[in-house]
Amino acid sequence: MKRGISYIFMVMFFASCGAGGGNDYSGGGSVGIKIVDHEPSEVELVDYLPNEYVVTINGDGIEGGITAKFDGDASEGSIDEVPTGDDRTVAVEAVNARGIKIKSGVAHGVVVGDGQTDVEVEMKYHPIFVNLADGGTVENTRFMMKLLADPSSFVRVVAQRIDDQNAGEFSISDEPTADDLFQADKVSWRFAVSPPVMEPGRYRFSAIDDISGLDSSVEIRIVDGRGLMPAPLVGLTASTPNVSASIIPFDGNSRMEVFR
Repeated sequence: MKRGISYIFMVMFFASCGAGGGNDYSGGGSVGIKIVDHEPSEVELVDYLPNEYVVTINGDGIEGGITAKFDGDASEGSIDEVPTGDDRTVAVEAVNARGIKIKSGVAHGVVVGDGQTDVEVEMKYHPIFVNLADGGTVENTRFMMKLLADPSSFVRVVAQRIDDQNAGEFSISDEPTADDLFQADKVSWRFAVSPPVMEPGRYRFSAIDDISGLDSSVEIRIVDGRGLMPAPLVGLTASTPNVSASIIPFDGNSRMEVFR
């Protein structure tokens, strides 16, 4: 993986285009997508490798938008027969081999003419969980979250009981009185969070980039690792205070088991 490399992708699109009020438009425009990306240079992060890109073009007169999917290792090309018009939005998302959204970018106010329109889309990284999977089960005495994130960003980790409608969202902090923001290592792009023993139940954990707002989430079931009690019928409430956690560095070769 290399820093500062730009890519132009060849895609074939499927679209539903219809008439609409406002700007004049017609078929025949071509859009070249130029992805501007920055990647870690010290280590290859498998979970941040794109497996597939999804491009969506929206705007007046494009019913349902134009959606194109292509391989993550695609190199160059363009999208043809895009209806011409003003104020188009070109959005790009990248997903990894596990189907997790890892990068996103968007270009607003794109004017598509009869010829070739070149568009630059700057990609930003979603913070992602690397050792947890949707539907997984983990013991509360062994629970640790390992994440990847852009080290230039600050990440907020929040949790919510999803088996209790009265439970509110709460933050995971490094100290009860500290700012609940984490920052990844500048070289490995990784950090780990070890929360205290949590009540058994079903939870949604979300990692949110405090700068870009990009996020990811995972839903897991936490069980009692001490074998003392089943999941309670009533869990945390909206008034539950911040939960303390500690940040534990780990190297790129370490990976916690995913419990299923």
